[in-house]
Amino acid sequence: ASLLTNWVGRTQGVALSARMTQVGGAMGIGQGALAGDRQNLHAVLKVLGPTIYGNLFALGCRIGWPSLPFLFAAAMSLTAEGVILLTPGPVWSGTPSECVERNAE
Repeated sequence: ASLLTNWVGRTQGVALSARMTQVGGAMGIGQGALAGDRQNLHAVLKVLGPTIYGNLFALGCRIGWPSLPFLFAAAMSLTAEGVILLTPGPVWSGTPSECVERNAE
């Protein structure tokens, strides 16, 4: 079951990254700037992630629920899936310039 959810999450990440690159290019944001922003976010998450999950594990052990970090990860995954599934279709369709025009209005 986790393999299926991992695959779905990774494929959505690729689609989101591709769309972000398309729309960012149409807005005049360079590929280097987009790549830099993604890597900066990745670096921040590499610092915050272990801290958050370590604290959740410590809290879970104190309250007798050491699986708390896994439950938190599942809740975050479901939240991300919900955001993607509830995003209006026009965000994912049309040319990048049409998306930029819609957002400018």
